[in-house]
Amino acid sequence: MNLPLPEKLEISTGTLINNWRKFKQVWGNLYEVTTRLKDLQNPELNKEWRATTLLTSLGSDALDVLEGITFEEEVQQKDPDVIQEKLQKYCIGEVNESFERYTFNKQDQGPHKPIDTYVAGL
Repeated sequence: MNLPLPEKLEISTGTLINNWRKFKQVWGNLYEVTTRLKDLQNPELNKEWRATTLLTSLGSDALDVLEGITFEEEVQQKDPDVIQEKLQKYCIGEVNESFERYTFNKQDQGPHKPIDTYVAGL
C-alpha cells in the first residue's frame, strides 16, 4: 500500500496527552490495520517490521524521548506494543486511582447551587 505515514507525534507543541491519544488512534486503529502491518488474526507476525515503521513515523522529538526510556530487555526495543506502552506512560503518566476517585466523588456546593441539586437522586 502507498499510504503516507501518520503525522508525527508532537512532543513540544499542544497538549501532550491529546497529541498521544490522537497519534495512537491514527497509528493503532487505522494505519497499522489499513496497511496490513498488523495481522489481527496473528499480532505476533511482523513485530520487528511494525516496530521500525512505528519508529519511523514518530518524529525526531519522540525518538529523543524514546532514547531516554529504559527497556528491561533488548528484545522489547523491537516490540511495537512495548514501545507504545512506554510512550503512553511518558505522555500520560500514571494515574493515581485513589485521587481520581476522590476528585470524582467530591462535591462542593457552589454559592448559587441549590442543595436539591445534590439530593435529587435520593
